[in-house]
Amino acid sequence: LTLAPVASRAGEINDILAQMELEMDRRAELFRAERFGGLPAGNIDIYNQAVGAEKSMPRIFCLVDEANTFLADAQVEARVRDLSRQPRKFGMHFVMAAHDWRSDGGIPRGISANFHTRISLRVADDTSGTAVLGNPKMGKAMMRVTKPGRAIVFLDGRFARVQLYRLAEAQVVAMLTG
Repeated sequence: LTLAPVASRAGEINDILAQMELEMDRRAELFRAERFGGLPAGNIDIYNQAVGAEKSMPRIFCLVDEANTFLADAQVEARVRDLSRQPRKFGMHFVMAAHDWRSDGGIPRGISANFHTRISLRVADDTSGTAVLGNPKMGKAMMRVTKPGRAIVFLDGRFARVQLYRLAEAQVVAMLTG
C-alpha cells in the first residue's frame, strides 16, 4: 500500500516529509492521550497491544533510494535528520540507500548515526564502507567482497556477515504490508 507518490525532486520529497511530520505529531498526541499504568506507551508495539485492533496503527516506511541526491537540499536534510531520529517509537521508519554514503553531497554523519541498522555491500573504497558501518576494519573488509549479495550488517552496535537475496517486487510489497 503506497500512501504517497514516488518523489523525483527535492520539492516532492519535502511534501512527503511534511506528511510524515504531521503523522508523527498525530501519533505522538495519541501516545500522550492513552495511558498504560499511568504512563504513555514507550513504543508502537506496546501501544498497539494496549489499544487493541480497532485503534492500532500500522508501521509506516519511507523508502529513499539515491538518498544523497535528495539530501543535497538543506531543507530535505534537516527534515530527514529530525524524522530519522524521532518517530521510530511511533512505528515510522526510514530505509535509505545511496551509492555514495559520505563525501561532498553524501549522507551526513548526523543522519547516518540515527540508523541503528546499516548494511554495506561491496564498495570500491574503504571510505564508503567505513562511513556506512562506522568501523574502518569492516569498511576495508567490504572492498574484498567477491560474491553478489554478501554484506555486513551493523545492528544495534554489533556486526554480522550476511548473504542477501533479491526478492520479487510482490514479495517486498507483501512483507511491508503484511
